[in-house]
Amino acid sequence: MSTPTYLPALGRLLIALIFVMSGLAKIAAPANTIAYIQSADAPFAAAAFAVAVLI
Repeated sequence: MSTPTYLPALGRLLIALIFVMSGLAKIAAPANTIAYIQSADAPFAAAAFAVAVLI
């Protein structure tokens, strides 16, 4: 029995959806994300957030 050709693409799409939803949640609450970056003692937390959003 062979695997249907659409299953690998569907799997990749579902895995990508996890990362997209996480990114959108971080963009929706920038203050929380910047506070988390600051809690890790990273310099320029707001700039780091801006770079992360651009990427």
